[in-house]
Amino acid sequence: MIVVIGIVLGMMYLLSALLLAAAAGVLWNVGAGSKAVSGVVIGVYVIVNFLGGFLIGKKRGQHKMLWGVAVGVLYFLLLLLIAVFVVKTPLQGNSWIYSGFFVCGISAMFGGMLAPGGK
Repeated sequence: MIVVIGIVLGMMYLLSALLLAAAAGVLWNVGAGSKAVSGVVIGVYVIVNFLGGFLIGKKRGQHKMLWGVAVGVLYFLLLLLIAVFVVKTPLQGNSWIYSGFFVCGISAMFGGMLAPGGK
């Protein structure tokens, strides 16, 4: 099961990178402001986490909601670790941590809940 979660998280990260790169090109060309950029980033994370929760829920079949939340929280932790250790983002005073946690967890939970079938 750990391998499946790792594969799903890797797919989520790659899809995020692709969608954010495409969105960056579009936003650059239209000259969008910071609010539009923030909205697109949140939208990409909602889509990616929903799909990740959907995939893991479909794969597991039972307890789909909990598996969705788990993959969303793990994805958030992956982003947080990258932000802290690679980008050197300070955690103190960053409100995005709370909103990011809930966006990732809740959207992945919905993806898991809506996944078809059961074992």
